[in-house]
Amino acid sequence: MPSTKPSSSRAFAEGTPATGEDPARDGSSLLEALVTVADLLLTDLETHVVMQRMATVLTQVIPDVVSASVAIETPDRNGHDPYRLVAASDPVAERIDEVQYGARSGPGIEALADGRELIVERLPVPSWPEFSEIAAECGVDWTLSLPMRNGEHFGVLNVYAVGTDTYDEQRHLNPARVFARYAATILAAHTRYLNATAEVGQLHQAIASRATIEQAKGMLMLREGCSADEAFKILVHTSQRMHLKLRDVAAEFIATVLDVTDKPAS
Repeated sequence: MPSTKPSSSRAFAEGTPATGEDPARDGSSLLEALVTVADLLLTDLETHVVMQRMATVLTQVIPDVVSASVAIETPDRNGHDPYRLVAASDPVAERIDEVQYGARSGPGIEALADGRELIVERLPVPSWPEFSEIAAECGVDWTLSLPMRNGEHFGVLNVYAVGTDTYDEQRHLNPARVFARYAATILAAHTRYLNATAEVGQLHQAIASRATIEQAKGMLMLREGCSADEAFKILVHTSQRMHLKLRDVAAEFIATVLDVTDKPAS
């Protein structure tokens, strides 16, 4: 399939901005982008949404970059084998990443695996045929895959660009490096924030469950004339027999007692 590049690529290649583009995109723009990313820190957004917004912000501040993606490896819910979480700025990055991560072949895969920068100055790359084909099909001229580190390597930032022969260190690579380091810190902090919020929620739930169980124990002690230990054993036995959580058994018992108490005598 012939390459189809965005209409802005020729304008960038000739050194003149496309209509509606900001030709400067200087350090102040990068600083504003970093502030925007920092605003994501204390939000309840899911991690993949934060990553997607990071990738989108990057495309708005670095010249010639039309698509970007962020990928991280994190333990699965059982804490064993890692799984990959990928977020893209747009359908182009999504298509490219779907191919390279599906084929387990491409710069993003290698940068994610060993934490080194990978710069594709020209396509195709014979060792990555699937990646090269989809990148060329999407009109990509060159790519950057930069490790995201926060103490240790844990992710990668993929940058897909058009409109120039290859990357420029000052205009493209250095700003992308800054963004990758900063985004890694924000993403790690946001993950810790979500984990802490979840733990607080679990603690509140545990406290509520404990209060419900203690209330049910008190009611049982009063009704059956038994000790606290005996009342607890009754609840546990009922929970096991009915295959219900202990808190649910306690709550149902309380509701039953209150319902009987509230009914008028006949």
